[in-house]
Amino acid sequence: AGGGNSGAPFTNDFVELFNRGSTSVDIGSWTIQYASAGGSTWQSTALSGSVQPGRYYLVQLASAAAIGSPLPTPDATGTTNLAVSGGKVALVRDSTLLTCGASAGSCSANSQVADLIGYGSAADYEGGGPAPAISNTLAAVRAGAGCTDTDDNSSDFSSASPAPHNSSTPAASCGSGPPPPPEGVSQSAAVDIDIQPVLSIALERSTVSFGNAAAGDTPASVSEHVTVVSNNETGYALTIHRSAFTPADLPLGISGTAP
Repeated sequence: AGGGNSGAPFTNDFVELFNRGSTSVDIGSWTIQYASAGGSTWQSTALSGSVQPGRYYLVQLASAAAIGSPLPTPDATGTTNLAVSGGKVALVRDSTLLTCGASAGSCSANSQVADLIGYGSAADYEGGGPAPAISNTLAAVRAGAGCTDTDDNSSDFSSASPAPHNSSTPAASCGSGPPPPPEGVSQSAAVDIDIQPVLSIALERSTVSFGNAAAGDTPASVSEHVTVVSNNETGYALTIHRSAFTPADLPLGISGTAP
């Protein structure tokens, strides 16, 4: 508030929206509405387009005089004057003018009210009390760089020097990760994969029988297929030996071939 008044840094009052979520919000039929501190008669400013995740939306309102710097290019404009001592600003999901606001909690009962701030001497607000009053030089600024919303105006907002952002402002993030990329811009990511060595051995049969043989006979050879699976590019070593044989003194020849 106080845009264009003595000492004001900007020529116009303004309201700034910020999408702290992870999906785009279509506000094509939404409005910003304002009512005086104790009143229930609202003024409306139409919005258009959508607000991308981590992006801002600047609504320029009335000016008292050509004092201060112009706002960044607004995304919507209106003619509402915001009182510095107290008032109510609502983000509404349609264009129907509100009739609430004369008592605490009355607007929060309206499902079309997406968000509400009552400041200064406002009779209606979210939570336990209104946000601080604003002035020609101070704005009501949401905590956490716009990310804090506990539905309590008294704790979610504080007075600070205004620093308006519009839809061209670089994206901000409310999470621990990087902000979302601008629309139409792709990003690359590096992926590291840790592959553990694997070696498996499978036998065609667990025991080998040579059948019955008389003393001095040489039994026919018996084949055994061993399947080895390994992802080690340096290869592997496979040895063959006798672990159990009956009778134990019977000689046994073992040989192996690779395919």
